[in-house]
Amino acid sequence: MSGNSVNVAGVEVSTDHWIGGRRVASKEKFADFSPVDGSHLADVSAGGKAEADAAVEAARKAFPAWAALGPKGRLPYLRKFAEGIKARMNDLAAVETMDNGSLLMGNVHRVVPRAAQNIEFFADWALTLDGHSIDSPEVVNHVKYDPAGVAVLITPWNAPLMLTTWKVGPALAAGNTVVVKPPEWAPLTCSLMADIAHEAGLPEGALSDRSTLIMVYALCGFANFGSVGILIGGLTALVPSRRHDIVTLGTRAIVSGTLATSMTGAVIGLII
Repeated sequence: MSGNSVNVAGVEVSTDHWIGGRRVASKEKFADFSPVDGSHLADVSAGGKAEADAAVEAARKAFPAWAALGPKGRLPYLRKFAEGIKARMNDLAAVETMDNGSLLMGNVHRVVPRAAQNIEFFADWALTLDGHSIDSPEVVNHVKYDPAGVAVLITPWNAPLMLTTWKVGPALAAGNTVVVKPPEWAPLTCSLMADIAHEAGLPEGALSDRSTLIMVYALCGFANFGSVGILIGGLTALVPSRRHDIVTLGTRAIVSGTLATSMTGAVIGLII
């Protein structure tokens, strides 16, 4: 493995970004500690404006070729991606346990298999989205499904691998390219996921040597995204505006000195 890497639970993990089909290091780093025993796991490349802009630009360049493949053309790549996750089940489970403190047994038997299933399910589901018609007495409405472009995916620390694939799966299957911002508290399995996607052939051939799956750590909102989709993970995602208002993407938010949110699912979406 080229670039900077660390050994976690016997598994070599890159601590650099994955942008445009290659590993990219940052001058600035942030420390990643294990909640299991407090040990220092890694110093991970911290993404700033330059890295974020490069990631979005690479994803935009990769988009036309990936979108043009169609659901059937993307299916072999995504199935190989899912198989790669299954093949590295033990590695992913061990790193996830050390990085976010979840139980090894649960990761082996539930979390990692579900991560692979997320990729497989949406790859198959995309085949059903051929469009349809809705008849009415006056007109016939035609529904068509088209890729939207670049999706920026932000995932939380509590199940980073599974929740990232929960977003990456449908985004890629629908023909979009993605930029993933893993959680600073547990970024390492997302780095392994980028390697698996690369081994599955996603950044090569039909994708013109550009990466479909792009990892930027600790993005922190520095990118000039323009018109891209953003999916924000968490229980109820809250986005403060420049006026310090609170916009809720979950079920409700109450602001009156304290903030109360109802617990919702861990995948929240926003298109900007």
